[in-house]
Parts: sequence; C-alpha cells; structure tokens
Amino acid sequence: MRNTKVIVALVAFVLLVAACGGKSAEEELLEQILESGGEDIGSVGIDTDSDGNVSINVEGDDGEDVSISASDDGDDVNITVEGEDGEEVTITGDDDEFTITVEGDDGGSMTFGGGEVPEDMTLPVPDGGEVVTSMSMEDGAMVTLTFPIAAYGQLVAFYESELPSGDDVYKTESTYTDDDGTHRSTTWMGDTFLVSIDDCFGMESTSLDSVCVTLNEFGS
Repeated sequence: MRNTKVIVALVAFVLLVAACGGKSAEEELLEQILESGGEDIGSVGIDTDSDGNVSINVEGDDGEDVSISASDDGDDVNITVEGEDGEEVTITGDDDEFTITVEGDDGGSMTFGGGEVPEDMTLPVPDGGEVVTSMSMEDGAMVTLTFPIAAYGQLVAFYESELPSGDDVYKTESTYTDDDGTHRSTTWMGDTFLVSIDDCFGMESTSLDSVCVTLNEFGS
C-alpha cells in the first residue's frame, strides 16, 4: 500500500474536521486531495447531506481505495484504507476513543483500542476484562485485556489453577518501583503459549490503576 493513500486520508480528515469559511468544505477538500494525491489517483467523490455529514471516497488507478466519513460535529469518524491486494486498515471512533483494525491479505487481523477475544483463542479468559488489543493470525492469536488493579492477586490465582503445570511451563515473578509507582509482573511460558499479568496504565489514565493480562498462543 503506497504512502500516498495514507497521506491523502490524513489530509482529508484534518480538513474535514477543520474546514470553515471561504470556499465550501467540498471544494476545499477536493482541491487539497487532488494536490496531495499524485498521478495514481483515479477518481474522487465527495458527498454531503442536509445534516452536514460528509463522506469522501478516493479510488486509485492501481486498485487502492480510501473512504472517509464524519458527522457534522466531527464526533463520529470512519476511515477505511484498502490496498490493491485486499489488505485493509479501518479507523473508527468519536470524541472519547478510537479503534484501529488492520486486516492483512492473508486473513490475519489486528485491532487496537477495543475489539473482541479472538475466536480461535483457547487459553482461559477471566470474566470482567476490557479488550484493548487483539490479533488473529494463521498460526496463533493474541489479546490484551485490562482489569481493576485490585484484581491482580485474583488473576494470578486464576491462572495458577487454570494453566497446565510441569517442567515445560516456566513461571517468573518480578517487582520494581519507579516514578510511576510499583510494577508487579507474573509470567507463564509454555511450548505454545505465553501469559503475562502486569500492573499498567488504564486506557485513559496517567497512573498505574489497572492490571493488563496479555495472552499469546503460537505454534510449537
């Protein structure tokens, strides 16, 4: 996927939420997109409705495609960049948070800022966690969830009882303190999995107020 398409998407997005006065938003956006796009831009389409919502579609000559839509107040935004080989990047969000999903041409996907536990994940997942990152690949899966910091001991006990034990499973524990506070970490590693529990920052926090649980499954 060429960098041009990403640049076009970002330029259009900035103008979309910031354009005001003078020319209409459509005219300003169209001019900037064409100026930034280069020769590989095939066609540009811009639509608005009576409520002020805007959608933009940029199609490249080589099969790439960029779609952007936003509400009139900029609260709801959706950006999709599709590559010529079928790979796709989608960004959705509002004033509070954004979710980024990357889908590869091989069927694998990654989601940042939300998502679901991968369907092919077989490691046990405690109830009550919030998914912040997930990944599904041909030979494995990964997910990170956050829990309240008070749940650290319960989470360690949960995996002590749920994970297999034996000489092929290695457990490590560590604690260190820095300017942010005390960080605890517990990790189990087996032939086909890695589980880690760590004190961490919440999604919208500036302090250690959460516990991150990261589950990795991979081929042996």
